[in-house]
Amino acid sequence: MKRFTLLIFHLIALNGFSQKTEILDGLAQVCTETTDQVTFKKNVLEFTSKLRASRSTSDARFLKKAFYRTHRKFLKEYQPYSSVSQLFKTGKYDCLTATSLYSSILEVLGFDFKIIETNYHIFILAKAEGKEFLLETTDGLAGFICSEEEIVKRKLKYHTSEPSNMSNGSYSYDFLLFNEVKGSQLRGLLYFNQAVKEFNNHNWITCLTLLNQSEKIYPSPRIEEIRKFACFNFSTSKTDFPKQASSISDSKN
Repeated sequence: MKRFTLLIFHLIALNGFSQKTEILDGLAQVCTETTDQVTFKKNVLEFTSKLRASRSTSDARFLKKAFYRTHRKFLKEYQPYSSVSQLFKTGKYDCLTATSLYSSILEVLGFDFKIIETNYHIFILAKAEGKEFLLETTDGLAGFICSEEEIVKRKLKYHTSEPSNMSNGSYSYDFLLFNEVKGSQLRGLLYFNQAVKEFNNHNWITCLTLLNQSEKIYPSPRIEEIRKFACFNFSTSKTDFPKQASSISDSKN
C-alpha cells in the first residue's frame, strides 16, 4: 500500500513538470533580451506554483482568485502599445499584453479557455464547473464577469466599438472581427501591435518588418490594410494618409 501511494505521488510530480507552457514560451520569445525571457518565465511559473498550492475545491472560485491575484502581481499601469518586456520590467500593460499574460497562466493552471479578438480589443472566455466567465484583463477591480447577461452585453460592445482614442486622421477598419485566437498565435498579434506603434511614429521600415513577422504567425486582414498605408507613406515620404493606425489595444474596456 505504501509503495502504491508513493507511485501516485511520483506520477503527480512528473505531471507537474510536464505542464503546458506553449503560450508562455511564445511570450518569452517576444521579449527583447534573453535575460528577460528566462526571468519572465521563471516568475510566471513560480507564481502559478504558489497559486496551485492554494487551490480550493471550487474551480470557479480558484479561477476568480487567479484572475485578481495575477492583476495585483503583474499589472501596474495601463499603457497602449506596451510590450511584453515593459510588462515584465515596469508592470505597464494594454489589453493584448495583459490577455497574453493571463492566457499563459490559465494554460499552466489547466483551465479551459478561449481567446477572442475583435477589431480593437481582445479578451478571454474561461470555463469552470460548466459555466462561462468573461475575463476583462484590463480591469483589476471588476474584470471577472460572472453574469450571463453582462457577458452577452460585453461581447456585443467589444464587437462593435470604435477605438477609444479615435481622432481626426485615424484609420478605422472596414470589417468586423470576432475570432478565436489560438495561444500559439498571440505572438503574431503582439508583433502587429508593435508594428502599429512604429507606424504611428512614422518608422515605416520597422513597421513593415514587424508586419511580416506578425503575418508568418497569424495572418489577419488588419496586416494588409496597415501594410498598404505604410508602403504608400514610405514611397512618397508623406505622413497624412492616414496619420494614425489602430491597434487591438485601443478600447480599454
